[in-house]
Amino acid sequence: MAGEAALRRRFEQAADLPADCDPCVLAQLVYTVTDGIAVQAASGHTRDRLHQVAGLALRMLFPL
Repeated sequence: MAGEAALRRRFEQAADLPADCDPCVLAQLVYTVTDGIAVQAASGHTRDRLHQVAGLALRMLFPL
């Protein structure tokens, strides 16, 4: 939880987040995705598949 709180504080200080973006919810989302990837890695998913999941998550969070 300390890491999530630190990430939330960084998001709170970020000047480029959309106005409707809640830093607390965003930090929780990032940790949820990374925890899920960790569970999948422990379950034997391939590194390539985990990279694909991480890439998709980033594209969804930060569309160009």
